[in-house]
Amino acid sequence: MATFSHLNAGGEANMVDVSDKAVTVREATAQGYLYTSPEVIAQISNATIAKGDVFAVARIAGIQGAKRCADLIPLCHPLALSKVDVNFAIEPENNRIKTTCFCKLNGKTGVEMEALTGVNVALLTLFDMCKAIDPGMRLEGIQVLDKKGGKTGHWKSDNESTSSHTNDKKTLGEYFTFIGNKMIVTVKTFAQLREITQEGSFTLTLPESAITMGDVITLLKSRSDKWSQALGASAGSENGSVLMARNQQLCDIQTHVQPGDELAFFPPVTGG
Repeated sequence: MATFSHLNAGGEANMVDVSDKAVTVREATAQGYLYTSPEVIAQISNATIAKGDVFAVARIAGIQGAKRCADLIPLCHPLALSKVDVNFAIEPENNRIKTTCFCKLNGKTGVEMEALTGVNVALLTLFDMCKAIDPGMRLEGIQVLDKKGGKTGHWKSDNESTSSHTNDKKTLGEYFTFIGNKMIVTVKTFAQLREITQEGSFTLTLPESAITMGDVITLLKSRSDKWSQALGASAGSENGSVLMARNQQLCDIQTHVQPGDELAFFPPVTGG
């Protein structure tokens, strides 16, 4: 049966003695995902994030994080890494950024902790660079993909994580940030709708089942008679009398909502 190598016979924390281990080429790759909003994905893709080159800063941070692993994790050995490689891949279809960290050295102990530290620091840096746009971002799927060297040879994960939210309740491939089993959006009303509801702008906590604008309308109408009057009997139809927008883009009741979205409702605009 496997035992915890970082505990001695008395159950106390113990730095493992690797003096007698053979020097071999040690490699490890770890990955993780930052799930964020379409707006963040677009701004990164267009290089318009206010803090600058997001990936350049996060890459340096990840490399530095891997090199400083032993300063952060108490029982890790200080290692003279010969190679650290941090890479990013934007996956707009899933509103996420895949981050990988590869570490290598000739040594007596593995480098998976260094790779994991590099991934985490790179992801945290991405978060810091983009938090002004989307404070509801989340880190997921952080794991070791493979490692080489030492007695175990080549170990490879057979369970690559994609998201903890890919379950039967999310059949449409959307990825949400939940507080408990809920998510937060901002609702704004304009013109007559604001006068009727007396609520111009507020945050709304949605249940997990609310994934479209139509669901949001149903929830708002249940708040009070004022909301039911404002949105009207036809507000849930394609040809309803109330216009709606998600993040300042006109949309319809089939549009999916995500955490941090700004959802606006206003009467039809007419001109002369």
